[in-house]
Amino acid sequence: MILKRVITIFLLYAFIFLLIPFMGAETNSGPPSNLRLTIQNVDFDYYLEVLVYQKTPLSVEQIEEAENIRDSYNEDDYWSGDYRYSNDIPEMLTTFRDKDGYVSYTLFFSHWDLFVESGKDNQNNIQYTIWVDPPRQFKLMLIGENDQIIISEVIQMGEYDYRVTWDLEGVSLNNTIQYNIGTVTGLTKHPFLRISTYIDFFFRMFVTLAIELGILYLFGFRKNQSYLIALVVNVISQSILTVGTLFSFYLSKNNMFAVVLYYIAGEVFIFSSEMIIYGVLLKEKPIYIRVIYGFVANLASMIIGLIATLLIFDNFIG
Repeated sequence: MILKRVITIFLLYAFIFLLIPFMGAETNSGPPSNLRLTIQNVDFDYYLEVLVYQKTPLSVEQIEEAENIRDSYNEDDYWSGDYRYSNDIPEMLTTFRDKDGYVSYTLFFSHWDLFVESGKDNQNNIQYTIWVDPPRQFKLMLIGENDQIIISEVIQMGEYDYRVTWDLEGVSLNNTIQYNIGTVTGLTKHPFLRISTYIDFFFRMFVTLAIELGILYLFGFRKNQSYLIALVVNVISQSILTVGTLFSFYLSKNNMFAVVLYYIAGEVFIFSSEMIIYGVLLKEKPIYIRVIYGFVANLASMIIGLIATLLIFDNFIG
C-alpha cells in the first residue's frame, strides 16, 4: 500500500514537472542566449546580416522605421568599436524580403542585439558573437560591395549558447541572389534529432550510475535488489530531467536563467523523490541510512557528474 502511494506521488510529480515547459512562462532575467558564428573561406568583402521570418510583406511603416534605425546606426558612435562589427548597414536591407519571407533581424526585430566580430585567423575564418537572445530560427546573409547577396539555409537554434560554422569555400559573388549557399555545421537541428543529444544523455547516465551505485556500495548495501532499485530509479529520473530541460529551452522563449531555474527544480525533484523512494524500497539498512544515502548520492552525482561532463566534453567534443 505504501509502495503504491510512493509510486503514484512520484509519477504525479514527474508529470507536473514535464508540463512546466509547455506553460509558456517567460523571463527576461539572467544571462541571455548567445550565438557564436564562424564564417570560413571567404575571400571578398561583405556585410553580415541575420534574417528572420516575417509572414507578411513589409509595410510602409516598417520600411520607414527601418530607414530611421539604419540612420541611427550610421550616426551614433555608440554602436562602433566593441559594440558592433559594422555600422554601415546596406540601404537595400530596409526593403529586402527574400523568397521565403525572411527579413533583416537588425532592422525589423531586435536592433538592440550586440553583434560583434570576435576574431580572425590567417585562413579567412572570421568569428562573430551575437548577444542578447538571438532568434531561434534564422538565415545568414552576406552582402557584397555592389549588393550581391548570398544566403544560407535555414538554421534552427537548438540550445543555449551554441556554435555554428558557415563554410563558403569555392563560393563567389554574382549578380543573382544565391540561396542555400555554403555548408552550415553545428547545432542546426532540433535537439531530439541530433545524435549528440543522445551521446550526452547516455554519458551523463553512465556517470550518474557509476557514482550512485558506488556510493550505495560504500554505504554497505550488498543485495542485488538494492542495486536494481537504484538502477531503475536513476534511469527514470535522469530521463525525466533530460527531456524536461531540453523542452524548457526549445519550446519556450526563456533565456538561460529560466533554463537554470528549471534545472534546479529538476534537481529538487530528483533529490526529494529519490530520498523518499530509497527510504521506502531499500530494506537492508535503517530508514535514516537509506534517506541519507539518497541525499549524499544525488549531491555527489550532481557535483562530480557536472565537473566530469564539462571537462570531457570541453576537451574532446567542444
